[in-house]
Amino acid sequence: MTVTCPCCGSEVPEVKLDGLSYVQLGPSSGALLRALVEAYPRALSTDQLVFGIWRGHNYEPEYASNTVHVLLGRLRRKLKAHGWAITALGRGKQNSATPAYRLAQIGKTR
Repeated sequence: MTVTCPCCGSEVPEVKLDGLSYVQLGPSSGALLRALVEAYPRALSTDQLVFGIWRGHNYEPEYASNTVHVLLGRLRRKLKAHGWAITALGRGKQNSATPAYRLAQIGKTR
């Protein structure tokens, strides 16, 4: 289902989670959230998120991982108002690998 953006009039996807009101997102942010929702409560690596956003397309932006991090920041701000967070896992000294990200309800541990 899509809704019309009040700013530009384009169609944008709607995403709904338990406890989360409808949030209007652009196509890339909507695909990112969809990938996180489908994996919930598991975490996804940056590479998995890149695939989740651009799957089905014949291209991958040159700076895809940077784009994912920008989208994660924007999405975090939108979801926080609805009681959800995107947490990063694996950012310690012992685990210097690229972090993985997952959805988490604020105030609930899983």
